[in-house]
Amino acid sequence: MKKLLLAAAIVAFLGVLVSAYSLSHHYGAVSGGVCNINETFSCDVVNQSKYSEVFGIPVALLGIVGYVLMGISALIFRSNPNDKTTKLFLILSVLGGLAFSLYLTGIEAFVLYAFCPTCLVSQGLMLIVFILTIIGLTRKSYDGEPSV
Repeated sequence: MKKLLLAAAIVAFLGVLVSAYSLSHHYGAVSGGVCNINETFSCDVVNQSKYSEVFGIPVALLGIVGYVLMGISALIFRSNPNDKTTKLFLILSVLGGLAFSLYLTGIEAFVLYAFCPTCLVSQGLMLIVFILTIIGLTRKSYDGEPSV
């Protein structure tokens, strides 16, 4: 359990880095040249669309905050597996993160008809954080008792 939650926290940190790159691209601090492959795979199309913000907040910033919260809560729960509040927060944050990620993928596929390569990487990382967390929370310890 502890190794899986540590891995989830590390992957969440990678998600922070990818989201930070997307945020800098959103604000024009970096060019999207590296991820503007064609009309179908284009960071510019996605990052400059009206769907790149929620209530004026860039989706990439929401990603940074979400990944930080998931990573910290995984580390906290890892060190204190009896904390039911942290466990609930961790479960809800990874479920919410995955749901939001799937929503954004749907927007890319069915509304924009374009995919942002860095967004796809972030969505893959979110799926990995979800899987590691859920397996880590449901895995049994060596003595046959649930680890959480």
